[in-house]
Amino acid sequence: MINQPYYNYAQPQTAANQSEVMTVFVSNESEVLSYPVPQGRTMMFLDAQSSMLYLKSNTNGWPDPPRRFKLSEIVATPQPQNQNGVEYATKEQFDELKKMLTDLTQQLGG
Repeated sequence: MINQPYYNYAQPQTAANQSEVMTVFVSNESEVLSYPVPQGRTMMFLDAQSSMLYLKSNTNGWPDPPRRFKLSEIVATPQPQNQNGVEYATKEQFDELKKMLTDLTQQLGG
C-alpha cells in the first residue's frame, strides 16, 4: 500500500447567507435612503410610523433606489353558500314539480 499525504482543507466560513434578506425597522423613508446596504445584498425596511415596506438592493456596488410597498390587512370575506352557480328549488317549487310528475304518471296509466 502506498502512503499518500492527507490534506485537510478547511471550508471557508461565511458570515451570512448572501441571498438572505435582512430586515430593519425605520421611522421614515429618509432613514431608508441613508441606510448603507452591503454589496450584493437586499434589505427590507419596515416603517414603524406607517404601513410602508421598502426593499433596497446593492447589486453593482451602488445602491438601487428603494422599491416602495404599501401594507394593508386582507380581511376574509364570507363566501356565499352557493359557490358553483347552481340554483336550488324552494320547498314549494319542489312540491309543485312533484305534484305535476304524479299527475303525469297517473295520466299515462302508471
